[in-house]
Amino acid sequence: MGDVGVALFNPDANSAAWNNANLTFAENKTGFSLSYAPWLRQLVNDVGFSYLSGYSKIGKNSAVSGSFRYFSLGNINFTDFDGNPTGNFNPNEFALDIGYATKFSEKFAMGVNLRYIYSNLVGSGVRNGIDYTAGTSVAGVISA
Repeated sequence: MGDVGVALFNPDANSAAWNNANLTFAENKTGFSLSYAPWLRQLVNDVGFSYLSGYSKIGKNSAVSGSFRYFSLGNINFTDFDGNPTGNFNPNEFALDIGYATKFSEKFAMGVNLRYIYSNLVGSGVRNGIDYTAGTSVAGVISA
């Protein structure tokens, strides 16, 4: 079902990352979710995705939330153009969200998330004549 979580109306702690506006309709005052999924386990044994999210309702119409996603791509052995080993690295990526949502009516709510994104796929330094650094960014998400 992929990222269908944005369209589902089943508010829980996972809504903090997929559709923050859903949290205003949650029945519980607070909620947390923690998960880990091995990735491509049939091919490699050291790649995985971890996820932590939570929310807390403020009164009857608002909620604050946060989520953290971490993706480890295992250990990668680097080589030069001739195939000689040049080192290894454990690439990883993560995203950290904080959010706020408020209900405008019994059937409509809106939310905003601020997201910090970090991606380090090859480490820092020069490899095969190319200078690499980790990528970082910030993003904003509006949900309804």
